[in-house]
Amino acid sequence: MGKKVNLDAQRNTGITSNIKNTRHQRSQFESQELPSFYNDDDIDDSKEVYKTEQEDYLNENNETTSYISESGNELDDEEYNEEYDLEEMRNQEKLNHKTKQKKAVKRVAISLSIKYLIPKKVKLIIAGGIAAVVLIIFLTTAAVASFSGFSSSKGLYGYDYYQGACDKVRVKGGNLISMEEYVAGVVINEVGGFTEETLKAFAIGARTFVIQGAAKVGDDSECYYDITNTSDSFQVYTSDPVPEHITKAVDETRGLIITVDGKPKMYYDASCIYTAAQARSKTPSENFDDNYYYIRYGEQTIKGDNYQKIEKEKAKSIGTLSYYISKAESGGACSGNHGWGMSQNGAAYLEKYNNYNYEQIIDYFYQSKEKIVSIYKGFSGTGNGYSGDYPIEPNNELYTNNQFLVNKSISDVLSKNGSSVEEFNEYLKKEIEKAGVGTRDGSVTAAITLIGSFAEQGFKLNYQWGGKYEYLGINADWGKSAGTSACNTSYVAQGYDADVCITNYRWSSFDCSGFVTWAILNGMQGRNSPGGVTINQTNIFNSKATSLKSNEAVCKIGGVLQSSGHIVLVVGHDDVKKQYIVAESTGSRLETGRGGVVLSYYPYGNTGLSRGYWCSNLDDIYGD
Repeated sequence: MGKKVNLDAQRNTGITSNIKNTRHQRSQFESQELPSFYNDDDIDDSKEVYKTEQEDYLNENNETTSYISESGNELDDEEYNEEYDLEEMRNQEKLNHKTKQKKAVKRVAISLSIKYLIPKKVKLIIAGGIAAVVLIIFLTTAAVASFSGFSSSKGLYGYDYYQGACDKVRVKGGNLISMEEYVAGVVINEVGGFTEETLKAFAIGARTFVIQGAAKVGDDSECYYDITNTSDSFQVYTSDPVPEHITKAVDETRGLIITVDGKPKMYYDASCIYTAAQARSKTPSENFDDNYYYIRYGEQTIKGDNYQKIEKEKAKSIGTLSYYISKAESGGACSGNHGWGMSQNGAAYLEKYNNYNYEQIIDYFYQSKEKIVSIYKGFSGTGNGYSGDYPIEPNNELYTNNQFLVNKSISDVLSKNGSSVEEFNEYLKKEIEKAGVGTRDGSVTAAITLIGSFAEQGFKLNYQWGGKYEYLGINADWGKSAGTSACNTSYVAQGYDADVCITNYRWSSFDCSGFVTWAILNGMQGRNSPGGVTINQTNIFNSKATSLKSNEAVCKIGGVLQSSGHIVLVVGHDDVKKQYIVAESTGSRLETGRGGVVLSYYPYGNTGLSRGYWCSNLDDIYGD
């Protein structure tokens, strides 16, 4: 099989610190455009040989071969509005209500026995004890009101899962937005001018700060945080477009927060810097060198201070530290709450001159007292339980610069690497069983394991015209020529140039519908589904349709996005970029390396796509 991706190397943690009513830094940065969405919603081919590279690009983005003709089933273009089934949630609420009633009856019984059976003096002693206990419980509950505590299940990136956190935010009475979108909008304001590790650190910090201090509205099943939007009272958020380097830092730390003693804890400050003389006057017991400046940090509840020692010349190259240095040298000093928690400029200094990553930055400011946990279950981007060996990240280096598997079989490739088709199929089956046969994660695992495993060998499957392989496991002949008869008949019948198909689309693999059907069928490990729907192309295509929304993921993971000429499997959500992460087989060009069986991004809405898409969540197939 070859080596698997080291997920430990992809773990993303962050930084926090320790001050609430603080003056935050609004860093200066150069405005950047949002990254353009790579729209690969093209399936089959253009109608003529391309005359220029520009015509080639335009035609590739308007390929129109339809899986309707391949399947012989015409899809209904009407988009239905789907209403989600809330019955299970309501039943749970009823059960919780009955449980509370039972507890209330017990309390009444106890109070009556106390009233009539226990002497008055004893009652007073008991009452005093109960009052003290109740007060402690109340204060503890208030401090962690947003949480249910750690769960035995694992969260994102393999960290412990922290129950009860909300995944949405309302800023000053505005629209609900995702936690990750909010965090990106905070990071760009608070530390937008810094570099990669510091940005990751403060992405986790901003997320932790929300959960630590914002008001939680609703219950765990449907809740959000209601927050303000100013530097003095909370964090500064913007809804303006966020540059790629910020979204990357948020993506790579998605859902992670910092806890100390099991509770979320985060304070941070732009910078609280002293000259050596000022530090000596504040903390005479320590030695301070005049060749250095000292950034103060620590915990609000601990007496005394910790100091980060930084060289004078180096300090002036960090962020807005020069501004704070000039204030210190002119006689200004830190006061009030400033100096608690993590210094923004101090973190940037550690990254630049000590080569610290975000985990080391966290350890520095928290003195190894912290624990990083996840507010989301599952693995990168899915929000569910995928825990396979390969990242759900289209831009991951694993998936770049791979060759098309043409004119050689996957059997030969595996054999040269000390493996076999039989070994691969056994591995694939075990991964699906681990994810859950018949579940959405099972289908996702089938698709990503295929793509990731081939990528480890340095290959990707191309797009095959009419490629249908509806059975369990892989085909030993994938990569070999499937002949040119389909190119000369059905492809030409669509009005296309046979030569394009013969060059690019005759190698044994999948077309778009063939790949999606294969992934779901393998996720089910057969034709039978939990919903009682037979797994085949027709039933997948004809599932209930739902209209897309530009700012919301309406298509569930394991469902499909489809148009009149293409279909893709949804394997993840990116709420920051408002994009679906999909697995697909899309029109390939062997000479450019474009397309094939790959992971891609599709926007939540239809903006930027060459034709209309809708979602089929496949609830009837998965039985949910």
